[in-house]
Amino acid sequence: NTNYVIIAKTSSDLSSAETMGIFANGEVVPNFSYSLSGTPCENVVGKGFCSVPFDVQALYPLDVMLTDMKAESYLGIPLWDQNRKPIGLIAVIDCKPIANAEQISSLLKLAANAVSSELVRQREDKALRESEEKFRTLFEQASDGIFITDHYGNYLDVNQSGCTMLGYSQE
Repeated sequence: NTNYVIIAKTSSDLSSAETMGIFANGEVVPNFSYSLSGTPCENVVGKGFCSVPFDVQALYPLDVMLTDMKAESYLGIPLWDQNRKPIGLIAVIDCKPIANAEQISSLLKLAANAVSSELVRQREDKALRESEEKFRTLFEQASDGIFITDHYGNYLDVNQSGCTMLGYSQE
């Protein structure tokens, strides 16, 4: 029974956030990026839980998005990686005052652990894919023959230069 739930990851300099999931008035809406400056999210990222149970627009008058949302209340919790570096936030925004902030904060804390783990997993998967792409490019374009074998000496992979050296094709 809340108007908005936002899950966002932050930029490396913590100046902006990119949403990864937004629930708005009963439906999932497209993601977007936004500046954290002057927003309640700025007080969450890398800091701690932020609770504004009423009159959030008055406390953050420069946050146009709160005005557009007709926001009255805000609860946010930071997301951290395994090294306690800030990586994002979860925010609940409502058009009415939040009466059960304690209950919602307990739910946000539970969700934050799962979401943080998923963001870290996605970041690690992306880094692994990029590393594999770099290796594959170097392997395939190397002018030297490269032979990859298992511990029994069986060939697992040979680049084009290695095949040419031995007079074979890669097929």
